[in-house]
Amino acid sequence: MSFKVENFQEFPELLSYVKKINKYIEKDKQGKLASKIKEFQLLLEKNENLQVPITYILSILIEIYPEILNSSFIGKIESLINSENIKLKVNSIIILGFYLLHHPKLLKQNYYDIFAKLLLTNKKDIRDNCYFFLDRMVKKNPRSICNNKNTLLDALGIEIKDENTDNILSIINFLSQCNNYNFRQLYSIRAYSVQILKSIENNKMDKLKLGLLSLLQTLFPEIKVHLTNNKEQEKDNLIETLQNVFIMKRYDFTEIRKENNITFKEYLKDFKNSSLKEKELYFYTNNQKTNKIYFYELERDKVLDFFEQNRKISHEEILKIFSNVLESPDIALFIETLLRLGHIQGYFSDFYFYPFKFIYSTLLGDLKEKGTISIKDYNYLPLKYIHKCIKELVENEENLLLVGKKKEIFYNLPNIKQEISEIATREASIDLKKYRGKLTTPSFLKLVRLLPNEYLTKFHKGTSWLTNIGKIKFEQELHNSKIIGYFDIKKISKKLQLSELLLKDIFSTYIDERTGIWNISKDKFYYSKYIKSELEKIDQMRDSREKVQKIEQLATKLNIEEHTLKNELDEKVSSIANEIKKKDKIKISKYMEKTGMDYESFFEFINSLGVSYLKKGEVLLFNPSKIENAKKKIKQFIKKESSAKDFISLGNYDVNSKLMKELIEELQKSEKIKGIFYEVENEIRFYTERGIKNIMLSEIFIFSLYDFFYEKELSPNDISLLKEIFYHLYEAGKLKGQFDEKTLTFTNEEIVFANDYNASFHEFNRRVYNYIEKFNSEFQKIKKILIKKSTISAKEVKWIEDTIHKINKRDIYWKNELEAFINRVNEELIKKQGISMKKFRSSPYLKEAIREDIKIFAEDEDIIDLMEGFNLWVQLFNKLEYKYENILFYQKRLMKKPDDEKTKKKLMELREELNLTKEN
Repeated sequence: MSFKVENFQEFPELLSYVKKINKYIEKDKQGKLASKIKEFQLLLEKNENLQVPITYILSILIEIYPEILNSSFIGKIESLINSENIKLKVNSIIILGFYLLHHPKLLKQNYYDIFAKLLLTNKKDIRDNCYFFLDRMVKKNPRSICNNKNTLLDALGIEIKDENTDNILSIINFLSQCNNYNFRQLYSIRAYSVQILKSIENNKMDKLKLGLLSLLQTLFPEIKVHLTNNKEQEKDNLIETLQNVFIMKRYDFTEIRKENNITFKEYLKDFKNSSLKEKELYFYTNNQKTNKIYFYELERDKVLDFFEQNRKISHEEILKIFSNVLESPDIALFIETLLRLGHIQGYFSDFYFYPFKFIYSTLLGDLKEKGTISIKDYNYLPLKYIHKCIKELVENEENLLLVGKKKEIFYNLPNIKQEISEIATREASIDLKKYRGKLTTPSFLKLVRLLPNEYLTKFHKGTSWLTNIGKIKFEQELHNSKIIGYFDIKKISKKLQLSELLLKDIFSTYIDERTGIWNISKDKFYYSKYIKSELEKIDQMRDSREKVQKIEQLATKLNIEEHTLKNELDEKVSSIANEIKKKDKIKISKYMEKTGMDYESFFEFINSLGVSYLKKGEVLLFNPSKIENAKKKIKQFIKKESSAKDFISLGNYDVNSKLMKELIEELQKSEKIKGIFYEVENEIRFYTERGIKNIMLSEIFIFSLYDFFYEKELSPNDISLLKEIFYHLYEAGKLKGQFDEKTLTFTNEEIVFANDYNASFHEFNRRVYNYIEKFNSEFQKIKKILIKKSTISAKEVKWIEDTIHKINKRDIYWKNELEAFINRVNEELIKKQGISMKKFRSSPYLKEAIREDIKIFAEDEDIIDLMEGFNLWVQLFNKLEYKYENILFYQKRLMKKPDDEKTKKKLMELREELNLTKEN
C-alpha cells in the first residue's frame, strides 16, 4: 500500500510527509510511521487547509496500523466530526470508528450516541460509514445502542425513503437488541414496518423480511399468532394484521419514581412532550385503595371506534380488548377516567357501558316514531345524564325538537309548525300564547325562529311581529347605508316609522358590529371600509402636523373618540380572525365586508391565520368533510382537463396550487391520469399524456427523452411514462426513425436519410448552441455567487454543488447525442454520394481520392469547431466540480485576513483559470 504523490500536488506542505510515509510503509517501520503521524497533529491545529488530506491519509493508515494514533490525537479527530466539510467529516468518522474497533475497552456510551446521531444526516456516505462501524460496535455491546431508539427510528424513515435495504436491516437488528419501547416508538415501528412490507415481494423470505418479522413477533404478540396460524404468510394479510394491532401501554409511576427519582410533575411534563397527541389518548389514574398511579397511552382511533358502537358494551368485552393494560378491578377507574377527561362519551353502570351514540340514536328514534320523548321510558339511566343527552339532542336537532315546560316531555317541532302554518295562511297576525305556556322559553323562541319566512319575521315587541314588508324596507335602507358608508338610526327610524330601539335590534342582527364603529351617541354606525378610506387619504399627506389636524377633524366630524379610530378597527379584525378559525366555512364577500378589506388584502389576512382552506366560488371551506367533497369534484374536473389540454397550470384555477398538486398526485397514484410535473418560469405545470405526445410530435429532427423537461431530475416513473408514450406513437407510425435505448434518443428518418448537407449542419449547429446556452446560463448563475464579496451561504453552496452535478450528469447524454448525430449524418451523406462506408473505411487510396469530390460531414471544420466549443464547456464544468470549493476556501480566508496577498494571488489565478473574473 502506498499513496500517490501526485494526488497531493495542491498541498505542497504534505509532499515530503507523503514520500516518507510511503517509505516507512514499504519497509514496515511502524515506529517511525507513528512518530511521523504525530507531526500531523501539529499541522491539523496550525493549518485548516490541510485537514482534509491529513485525515484522508490517517483514514487509510489506521485500518492497517491501528496503533499509530494515540488517545490525544483521537480527541482532536473526534472534534472534527462536527465539521461542515463533508470529506473531513467522513475521514474523521473512519478514523474514530477503526480506532474504537481496535480499542474496544475505550467504547463508551457517548460514541454510540455520536454515531447514531450521524445517521440522520442527508449525506449517504456519512450514514453508510456510521452503519459500518455501528454494526461492529453493537456486536461488542448490544444494549448500548438502545439509548438511541428515537434516533434509530428517525434514521429508519430516511433509509426507507432512500430504499437503502442494507441500512434498513442494520437498524432492524439494532432495534431487536432493545426492549421497553414506549407508545410513540411502537407506533413508529408499526408504520415503518408496513412501508417495508409493502416494498417486499410477496412470499419473498429475504434477510430483511426475516429480520423484520423477528422484531415484530417480539413487540406485537398478534403478529406471532398470525404467523403461527398462516403458514403461507401472505403479505396483504400480514400488513392488515399489523395495522389492526391495538397499541396500548401502561406505566407504573410508583416503580418509575423509585428507579429514576423523579417527581410526578416532572414525569407528567416529559410524558406530555413525548406523546403523539394527534394519534393517541394519554391519561393517568390514581387508585386511592392501592395507592398506585398508572399512566396509559392508547391509540385514539381504536379507542373511539370501540366506545362509539351503537350498542351497549359489557364489562367482559372491555376487559378482553384492554387486557394488555387492564385488570378486572381497574375497569371502573379506567372507564371513569376516560369519561371525566372527555375522551369517550356515555354512561358506565355496574354491568354495561352505554355509549352516547347508542343512547342518542334511541332518543331520536322515539321522537320520529312517537312524536314525543318521555323521560319515564329511560329510567335505567340517571335522570341527570338522560337530561344531558336530550340537551345535546336539542342542540344538534334544533329543527326537530322542542322542550316542554317541566322538561319531562319533548315535542316534535314539525308537527307544531304545521299547526301554526295552517293558521298563518288565513290570518294577518297570530297569537302564540298557547305555545308559550306549553314550551320552555328557549324552545318557544326556536319555534318562532323557525316559522316559515313568508309569514312572519323574527323581530317583535311583545306578541306583535314585524311583517315581511317592514323587513324588505329595512334591507333596502341597509343596502343604501353600505354605499354611503354609515347607518343613521335617527334618520331611518323616522323614515320607516320604526322605534329606534327596534331598529337597533334589527340592525344588530343583520350587521356584525365588528364591521365598523358606533359614534359616541350610538345613533350612527360607520363601516370599517369607510373609515379606512378616510384614514388612507390622511396617510397620503406628507406634513405630519397636517395629518394630526385632519385626524382630529375626522374624529370631530364622525363624533368618534380620536384614539379609537384605528385601534378599535384593529381589535375588531383580531376578533373576526378568532371567529374565522372556529368556522366550517365562510362567505368571502361577507367577511370582506366585516373586515373592510379588498380581495387581495383579505386573502393575505386569511393566509396569515395559518388555517387550511379550499376556495369554492364565493365560499371558503374549512370543514374537512366538505373539503373532501369539494376535492372529489375538483378531481373530476382535473380528469376532464387532462384529456382536453396539453398541460394544467396549477396556479390558474380557483384552488391553491399546493392542493391542486396533491390531487393530481392522488389521481396519478390511482392511474386515473398520467403526466409529469414541471416548473416553467416559477409556474408549476402538469404536462398531460396528450401534452407529452404533442411535444414529441413537434420535434422534427431529433430528441432525447431527458431534454423535454430540462433541469428536472426525471424519476424512474417519469422515464417509464415517457417511454410508454413514445412507443405508443412509434408503433402507431406517428414517429418514424431510430431510437437508442441507452441514451433514450430518437432520430427522425428525415435525418437518417437526409441528403441536404446544409439542413443537417444547421440542425447540428442549433443543438450545439442550445446546449452551450444551457451551460452558459447555469455558469453565469454560479459565477454571480462565486465572485460576490459578501459571505456565501450554505444554501448557495448547496445550490452550486447540485447544479454542477446536474450539468455534469447531463452533458454525457448531450455529447452522446451530438456524436451520434455526426456519425449518422456522415454515413448517410457518404452513401448518398455513392460510396459505401465499408469501402470508404477499407481503402485509404479511395478515401484520399474522393476528398475533393465528397463532402465528409465528420471532417467539416465548422463541425469540429462546434464540438470543440462544446467540449470546452464540459471541461470547464469538470474543473468547477473539483475546484469551486477552493474558491470558497480562499474567499473565506480573505474575509478573515483581507491583507493576505498570497491568498489573493491564488484566488485570482484560480478565478482566471475558471473564467470567473468580472470582465469575462
